[in-house]
Amino acid sequence: MSHISSLCNFYCARKGSGKTYDIGNQVEQLIDGNKTSQVYIFSSTAEIDPSWKRIIKMIKKADIPYEIYDGIYSRDMDERGREYKVNNLRNVLEDLLPKKEEKKGGSREKPPEEEYRFDPIRNVWIFRNSLVLPGNSFTPSIQGGVKQKKEKPKAVSPLFIFDDLSKRELRGVDLYNFIKKSRHYGQNGGVCYVYISSQFPLDISPEIWSNIDRLNIFRSFPDDYLKKIHSKTQLSIPYDDFIKQYKEKTAEQFSKMEIDMRKDEIL
Repeated sequence: MSHISSLCNFYCARKGSGKTYDIGNQVEQLIDGNKTSQVYIFSSTAEIDPSWKRIIKMIKKADIPYEIYDGIYSRDMDERGREYKVNNLRNVLEDLLPKKEEKKGGSREKPPEEEYRFDPIRNVWIFRNSLVLPGNSFTPSIQGGVKQKKEKPKAVSPLFIFDDLSKRELRGVDLYNFIKKSRHYGQNGGVCYVYISSQFPLDISPEIWSNIDRLNIFRSFPDDYLKKIHSKTQLSIPYDDFIKQYKEKTAEQFSKMEIDMRKDEIL
């Protein structure tokens, strides 16, 4: 199985259905499995919703860095009292990607070749014909001599949650561009986890629908909304079977139907 560098989840649920609490359960699993390295929350209710207070408490207890924004965009004031727009998501992403080190002026002269050499027979580094060091523990330094190998960089697995945002923000180009490129933010073997939640299936753009990996539909949706959801998923599952399984899986309060969009199957 090939490495998955991003996983996008969409929660479609009516207000009070338990979607935020369920997202909290998913966050708890990621934390317990050491699968996330930092958390970014974009939610208008993160500071007041009891379910969000539970999530933030878990993140704090695990000592995981996190940031909270009341939306993808916000307003701020400059020194002259003029209001301007802040793109919170774009700022986060610019800081998240590793920066390329700037090349400093000047050039370094390489040390003479006789400063060090590698003996493949004995698997050792010989420095100035006298000092011998294990070949599997050291590499030559451009300044001469030897230096210890660098440790393998830690996996970067950011978690992004978009909850209780306006339709304008959810259908905005910034969110779509991020979803489309989210695989780049799971680095060094890490995974970028994304959770988007909304009350209505048409709140997100068709472009985002095409990039969803997991769809979670909660109970209480009427048939006309279910038809729209089934159409958006483009599943090979017939609509009648889709409706039947939805009613069975959402019979109890706070229950949901989960769909693996990549495997084209209801879980």
